[in-house]
Amino acid sequence: HHVKIKGLQGGLYLNNIEVANEGKTIEMEDIIDGKVLLLSAGKKNKMVVKIS
Repeated sequence: HHVKIKGLQGGLYLNNIEVANEGKTIEMEDIIDGKVLLLSAGKKNKMVVKIS
């Protein structure tokens, strides 16, 4: 699966690490314990993505 998010101000973070490349593809090693992704955009927009 490919996830692309463009045009964000304040930065995009995956698992609390800033994503420098807007075209980043989510890899298996990005998924915590094979179940969860932590995404945040700016200071207030945060979400936990559960993989099933």
